[in-house]
Amino acid sequence: MADLELSDFDVIPWTPGDEDRPDITAPPPPEQLSGRGQRVLAANARLRGTWDETLNHYPSDSERAYAFTFYAGEAGLSCEDATWLLREFYSRSGKKQLHQTKLAKTLRAWAKGREVAEREEAGHPKETVVEQAVEDVGSEDAFPTETATQAKTAHEGDTRRAKGKNTVQPFEVLPAAEFLQADFAGATRLVERVGLTECGVGLLTAAGGDGKSLAMQNLECGWTGVNIPLAEALPAARRLRILGFQVENAPGMEQERLRKILGTARPPDGLFLFTRKEPIRFSGAKGRPNERALERLSATLAAHAPIDLVVFDPLVYLHEAEENSSSEMMRWLVPLREVCRRVGAAILVVHHAGWAGDGDDARGRGSTAIRAWADFELALRAQTRNGRELYRLNLVKTNFAPRWKEALTLELNEQTLRFQAVDETGTLCPPDALVVWLEEDHNGTWAGPRADLYAAIEKRFGCSERTAKDAVSRAKVDGRLKDYGQRKPLEVVAYSPELNRE
Repeated sequence: MADLELSDFDVIPWTPGDEDRPDITAPPPPEQLSGRGQRVLAANARLRGTWDETLNHYPSDSERAYAFTFYAGEAGLSCEDATWLLREFYSRSGKKQLHQTKLAKTLRAWAKGREVAEREEAGHPKETVVEQAVEDVGSEDAFPTETATQAKTAHEGDTRRAKGKNTVQPFEVLPAAEFLQADFAGATRLVERVGLTECGVGLLTAAGGDGKSLAMQNLECGWTGVNIPLAEALPAARRLRILGFQVENAPGMEQERLRKILGTARPPDGLFLFTRKEPIRFSGAKGRPNERALERLSATLAAHAPIDLVVFDPLVYLHEAEENSSSEMMRWLVPLREVCRRVGAAILVVHHAGWAGDGDDARGRGSTAIRAWADFELALRAQTRNGRELYRLNLVKTNFAPRWKEALTLELNEQTLRFQAVDETGTLCPPDALVVWLEEDHNGTWAGPRADLYAAIEKRFGCSERTAKDAVSRAKVDGRLKDYGQRKPLEVVAYSPELNRE
């Protein structure tokens, strides 16, 4: 670490009468901690215990001062708050005055703590606390009586002993009768058709460019109160409050899309969107949880409470773990869910799909642990059918809702960027078009196997086998086709023998 420019600090507790720097003068430290400093000191047991000396086994006052100043920087305390802690510490009975040289090195610890916190927030692995700080200072006399490793070991031993004084508490367990009568959160269905529950987790997966972000924006607007066709097909139980983190596209592009989707509708009061002016990572390498980012997420949820649903788009921008490693992914996904669960918020993550065969549903790429982490998964896939671009949305996994018998067929309005559920049979293969095709290409009669008929309809109209069967059934119900039974002809009514005899 480069030498610290001491003049950068506005408030420094200089040792009175310091002969090394007689030209330096500075105002005294503040009379008390700032409000934030007081809250952090009360909540951070490691910082408080090191500073108030309830955590023992630091070989000297200088090592202890170095440690709690580092912790102050890591916890985000200002330089003024750090100097107040130093002044109060060295003002205690029996303490020596803080010499100029030691002061410089102690303040470097504060700066190092700030650097470590910033790296951790950016998603890098958290480094060992005292050892790395001493290594960066590059001075053996920073700890005159003990090595950094000894100080760190003593500190950890003290922490273990302090924990050992407390009685071990059992997990909370209730008899079945009391459990059934208890009031628990988490059973409320937010979107019943897909199984999205309070505190639950869902995935929306699709290949790149298949419209997953647009579909998610449609749902965000619809579930927060705007009249959106896709949200009518997947209705929320009530108007939700949603916190959205779109972290892939530039915020200006998200803004442009949102304006089109909303049209003349008033922006919903219950939708809060991330500005993307800073990176967001909930894990570093090897899936190590980014504790500071998780704390910030918790603070954000509290600031806009109550939040029903948190949307993250896409998963790949939230971490630096290996997606094919279940251990690395679960290492940070589990604490992410816990942060949201504590405030009753569900999670819906947009995720890129892996390869899928033609006609198959897209599934989220990477480890199966990602899909196991979620309660449900919606798979979206763009398909060109009979010259028209349609989208297939299917519920490929759900824990708390009935499985869908049929997938939704969606069509995107390029002007409004709104998805709308459409009747695939009526869109691709309406009965009238089917009858005309049979009349023109097959003289109004199909005498071959029905499986061959459905295959021919699929090829001609670019539809699925299910749609082909549905089109034939509708034509028969409408009286447009006459079915003489299995292994017998299927005829257009105008060519039926009964009609000709009349």
